[in-house]
Amino acid sequence: MKPEKILKQISEILIKQGVSIADPGLLHGKMGIIIFFFHYARYMGDATFEDHAMVLMDEIQEQVLKQPGMDYANGLAGIGSGIEYLSQNNFIEANTNEILEDFDERLFDETSLGNHTNAGLHTGLTGLGRYFLLRIAGRDANDEHVGTLNNKMQLIRITDILDRMFFSLKEEETEDVFRFLCDMNKTNLYPAKTLKLLNHFSQNNMLRSRQMKIEELFHEYYENFELDIDMVPDLYGGLAGAGLYLLGNLDKQHKKWINLL
Repeated sequence: MKPEKILKQISEILIKQGVSIADPGLLHGKMGIIIFFFHYARYMGDATFEDHAMVLMDEIQEQVLKQPGMDYANGLAGIGSGIEYLSQNNFIEANTNEILEDFDERLFDETSLGNHTNAGLHTGLTGLGRYFLLRIAGRDANDEHVGTLNNKMQLIRITDILDRMFFSLKEEETEDVFRFLCDMNKTNLYPAKTLKLLNHFSQNNMLRSRQMKIEELFHEYYENFELDIDMVPDLYGGLAGAGLYLLGNLDKQHKKWINLL
């Protein structure tokens, strides 16, 4: 089946599924579907799919008022990262300092006051770090804005916590920590501590591991893809991710979303 036909079928299923999904999150909920629809609208030149995305965005705004989770997979860190991603890639016009002010404050408290025993991306500390990294790279970020300074402070705090946790990391957490530290190093915010921690890794092996993980995730699932109405809509391992993977193969400008995984 041609990719364009598969994409059409994926979009039709996600339109039907989107309104009934309870989870507002990035990796397993509505935010991941929103990102697919914005990419698909740009690829197709069809604003109808943007309209579908905005309907889901409105629903998320209502849900986050009572959203207790802070994690990246399903909670505020991932939802906020999705909003910042959409802004940075010109899918939406928004001042994210205003839209995400409450997210900044709640995730600041979570980072400062939380009892951190998990360093992983999906439900742990580097998921919070991913959010703050995206925020300080935003179009509206600047050092005259107290929120930006606070977000930078939290990245330094997260690096210090990882330093204390480093030699007790679980095997499955090490790749997420490595990726966070590589991104942190690019900011030049805390170079001595970041490089100290990076020196504990075999960087070539970790980079190879990251690439292999992505290939394994996508190759088996997507290369032998068969649509099923009961498939999960997820960005991570589901229909939204399948659609974005196909879009990236058709047009390289649609590959940036992979950095959200």
